[in-house]
This record gives sequence, structure tokens and C-alpha cells, in this order.
Amino acid sequence: MSRKTLTQFIVIIMLLTASFASVGSAQAWSGCGNTYVIQWGDTISAVATRCGTSVSALLAANPWTNGYLYAGQVLAIPAGNYCNCPQNVGYTNTYVVRPGDIFSDIAQRYGVSTSQLWAANPNVWDINRIYAGQVLNVPYSSSSSSSSSSSWFVVNSTTTTTSTTAAPLVERSYGSVLPGTQTGSVKMTNIANGQVYVSLQGTTNDGASVIKEYPVEGTMKVNVPNGWYVYVAWVGGEEHSGQFQLHGGENLTMVFYPHKVVVK
Repeated sequence: MSRKTLTQFIVIIMLLTASFASVGSAQAWSGCGNTYVIQWGDTISAVATRCGTSVSALLAANPWTNGYLYAGQVLAIPAGNYCNCPQNVGYTNTYVVRPGDIFSDIAQRYGVSTSQLWAANPNVWDINRIYAGQVLNVPYSSSSSSSSSSSWFVVNSTTTTTSTTAAPLVERSYGSVLPGTQTGSVKMTNIANGQVYVSLQGTTNDGASVIKEYPVEGTMKVNVPNGWYVYVAWVGGEEHSGQFQLHGGENLTMVFYPHKVVVK
């Protein structure tokens, strides 16, 4: 093959690649978010396709993964909107876990057994370790009308009342990190004139999954492992969510206002 022919061939390949890339970006599926929680069987290429991005872009956004995935890992997705979605589809109702919720109480609230609720949510490994902001599938029950006596937020449902079976709002921590993992500090300030509870759900730089939850009163400072975090906060009963990345030795602040949360 002559040098001229080779050059023409390379140019054609580059043009085709650019064309495919533009089509792919135009048809990107918007169901993924700024983050995606890995489920069993997921691969880098499958997640990239599902979320309308490329493998190279996904790896660039998550350099600490080295392409290795495990269930529960949180990946940063380039150019998306956060979606905390349950693993299985096919359920009419989903429920967003609120601060202080207990798995068995959620089941009772919807007229199903604890085992039925757990069966609908196989991604929940330990029913004693559900976290604020987590989305659960809710199986149908003929007695689920009892949910009208409890008013936590339910997706695809218009019934709203008041829950009477919430556990005390206390600091909680799930997951473990390797010894020597670097940490950064987050200064939290509640000026919302109301109750604040925040759940930090993250993947550390070495790939560990951690969840840190705190009731926030006044001003407090917490140390958390460096990594990428999604936060879900309840400020006077109003839900807010966002994300941030914590680097080595970095100090961030989270200020909870009556109707917004500011991270800087």
C-alpha cells in the first residue's frame, strides 16, 4: 500500500469515527445521571452504551477504577443527570428511603412482608443498612392502602401523610476503607432554621464504597475518605441532592439554607 493510499485510508477512518461519535452523542440516553450505581453483570462498555457516553470518556471520569467494576460501586457519568434508581424494573411504585426509616416498617406500611420487600430489592444486601435517599421497589399488595397512614415520599403515588415509625436521626456509617486511606474535611453549617439530615454516598479513590450520614445542628466538621460523592439532604423535610469530589487534604463546606444546599 502506497503512502498516499495509506493516508487516504486513515483520513476516511477518522471521518467515519467522528461521524459515529456525533450520532452517538445525539442519541445519548438521558436515563443515566451524573453518577451510576454498578449492578451485577455490568461492564464498562455496557454502562457507556447505556448512558450515552464512550468507554474512554467513562474511564477518564473514573481513573481509579482501572476498568474493574463491582456491584454497588458509584461511577461518575460525563454529561448526565443523577438518577438513584432501583436495580429491578417492572414495579409500579418505588419508595425513597427517608432519614430514620426501618426496612420492616416500610414493608408493614405497604402491607407486604419484610421478605417480599427484600425479594423485590435484591441489591439490598443487609436490610439493617438501608440509607437515606436509597430507592426501593415496592411490590403490590391488596392491603397496600395502609400506606395512606404514612406520608413519606413515594414515586408514582399521590398519597402523602405522616410517618410514625422512624428511628432517631443519628450519625451512621456504612462500608470500610483500606488502612491509610487519605481523608478530607467537610464543614457543615445548618442555617435553615429546621431539621437537617444529610447522606453522603461515595466511592473512594481506591474503589471502596462508603456511606456517611449525619444530622446537622449548628456548625460541625466531619472527616470522610477522599473520593467522589453524591449527597442527598433533607432540609426541613425538603429533599436536595448533588455531588462533589473530595481531594487529598481538601476542605469543603456545605451550607444548608431553607430551600437550597451550597457546596464550595
